[in-house]
Amino acid sequence: MAKKRINGKLRLLTALHHGGDEKTGSTPMLRAIDVIHNGTRVRVPYISGNAIRGRLRRLLYHDLLEQCGIDAKAVPKKAIHILVSGGVLELGKSSGSIDLNIRNRVRDTIPLARLLGCSIGNQILSGSLIVGHAVPIARETAGTMVPATDAPLLPIRELTGSEFITRRDEVREREEDEAAVQMKVEFEVLLPGVELFHYFQLEDDDVLCESTLARAISLWKSSPYIGGRSSSGFGEMHLEYAHELNDGPYMEFLVKNKDAIASLIEELG
Repeated sequence: MAKKRINGKLRLLTALHHGGDEKTGSTPMLRAIDVIHNGTRVRVPYISGNAIRGRLRRLLYHDLLEQCGIDAKAVPKKAIHILVSGGVLELGKSSGSIDLNIRNRVRDTIPLARLLGCSIGNQILSGSLIVGHAVPIARETAGTMVPATDAPLLPIRELTGSEFITRRDEVREREEDEAAVQMKVEFEVLLPGVELFHYFQLEDDDVLCESTLARAISLWKSSPYIGGRSSSGFGEMHLEYAHELNDGPYMEFLVKNKDAIASLIEELG
């Protein structure tokens, strides 16, 4: 079984916040993992592979509807959940038998499910794509979480900062002459100019999956955002990947199979 790894680099054009569960006081912190560097434990922020996977899934879903001429309002909620969120196992709804027919039809008919996988009823359709974490290129990560380099690198602590937004207390009931309270909310960010190492890995030698990934990367490049508050200008990036992939087979597949795709999406609901 052939595997293809596609290494890339993400360079932040604006500050980025990708939050985890950790807070310092009331300040949301970046999602981070502890790394051992030269015998010292270091906190390293990163963008989770799951977040990137979710971003690609949503981009491919909306592109699928557009290319196949499917009205987004007519898509059943269950089908949306399967394709946009990956679905959920429904083990209590059946005797445990596996419907190979529907699983194979979804895999053979809907490219984004073939690439990224999903859950349908009581069965899991495994995808062909592994999505790596995006990790800042810094002294503490070079040679461990990212490829080694002889280039001079900053320590991870110099790659982060803080931003803030203001919110008005519009929900609380107030007296007629009482003004709304304006609150300042700070959050940790990766700074503009930070470069992150990232990779995709295709587990199967599958032309359609490779071409679907090419389309996903192209769509992401056309809207290169991730993380929180992207609608306010945060999380904009420049994306570079080492392989030149071709989305031609994917686009041709959608043209030839758009009726079958639309029919199956309706059936999934």
